[in-house]
Amino acid sequence: MAELTVEALAGMSDEQVTALQSGLEKKLEAGPPYEEGENPAGIKDQLKMVKTEVRRRKSRESAPELMDPEFKEARIRALKVPNPKFLIDRLKKGQEALVLSGASHETLAGETFILVNEIIKEGEPPLAFGRVTFSQQDTSIRNTRALGSRRASVDPLMLREFDAREGPLFVLKFKLLKSFATPKKLSKSPPGRFSSFINFEESELEEAFHLSDTHWVPVPESETCPSTHPTKLKFPGTETLRCFTPSAAENVRARSQESESLFEQAERPKSKKGLTVEQTLEAVSKQGRKFTQEEANFEEKASDPAVACGSCRFYLRDPSSEIGRCQVVDGPIPWSATSDLYISADAEAKAVLRPDMQEKYDGRRGPQFKSLKDNKVNLSDDERQIIMESKAVWHHGPNGEETPAVWKSVVNEKTWFVCNTHRAYNVMPTIRGAIHQFHGFIKSTA
Repeated sequence: MAELTVEALAGMSDEQVTALQSGLEKKLEAGPPYEEGENPAGIKDQLKMVKTEVRRRKSRESAPELMDPEFKEARIRALKVPNPKFLIDRLKKGQEALVLSGASHETLAGETFILVNEIIKEGEPPLAFGRVTFSQQDTSIRNTRALGSRRASVDPLMLREFDAREGPLFVLKFKLLKSFATPKKLSKSPPGRFSSFINFEESELEEAFHLSDTHWVPVPESETCPSTHPTKLKFPGTETLRCFTPSAAENVRARSQESESLFEQAERPKSKKGLTVEQTLEAVSKQGRKFTQEEANFEEKASDPAVACGSCRFYLRDPSSEIGRCQVVDGPIPWSATSDLYISADAEAKAVLRPDMQEKYDGRRGPQFKSLKDNKVNLSDDERQIIMESKAVWHHGPNGEETPAVWKSVVNEKTWFVCNTHRAYNVMPTIRGAIHQFHGFIKSTA
């Protein structure tokens, strides 16, 4: 059975690809006897490659304006290392993780790599452990002794390999983009350590490009993504694009359609600890700290795709509403998780600071902080009504970006105005002054 490559498929006409797919499907359906060198597993692998190529071509036809000419959806560069888990574990802890090479790979800086195990036990398939990149390459060193204390950042098996070599050696510092919860099985091991490509299934690509894992890139003059993702979204007032694969976006929309209704979800929003958002918010505000990842409400919000925000893929629940509000955040953490100030909606409109923030603001002088020090914010009925009727109050930041500064929340059946002091209080002198500034920027997020 002749080996089928991505390059060979790319050079075929549509008719040839269609005929090849049909022939492979017929072979599988007919069963044995097979031709010399053929087997069901090999035929399935080839059919998988052909179907991926067909999807890629259809995607290019359906959205040619979004397609990067260099984009190959299921073709990603592989990086083989002796012990991928060593690198993953160090990167998860925020520690430095280095890879050594006998050749310069400076031209590959910024590329995405699928991390694959180089040492494979007999009878086991090669595995993909995650997605990594490196942004810089150190100048060459003569030998591994020149690493000094940085030797601890190199996989011991790789270190043993290069200890016997004399330079030049190149040191690459890697960054973790995504760690797969369960390593992904590959049909075969890539031939080279750096330069080879692998065919990664579309479903696995979707997992690799989660929202919390999407990247921000500078907007080039051509307004095209310099990376390999075809979908590029630019948020208001920013000079960056957010990129994610079309398949991942479509997957989210499909899951939204299958989800429960907004009302049913709003009835029982739970964190990983089994608490409602209100219960969690009350607990963390009393303790004077931010939400942890375990406590945050991670549920994706169901939303009608026809009216869904075109920029955000997360619809996080405001505690006081069953409406999913779009959040321009890099990860599934509610805005209120990072807030310092809670303002009650009763007659006094009392402001309650997180305990660790009280000392910070008490030490400041000036009328703009007097209301905070006295724990009083005087709002007129009109001003209070403006906030009550709006799902969120927005303002333009110093760079022109639009960010939510004040919004409603309900804790223990009491309505509070939640204010992110970093986005509102440090920009506006007082809450009252801020609200006057916000009149022109109130937006409903329903």
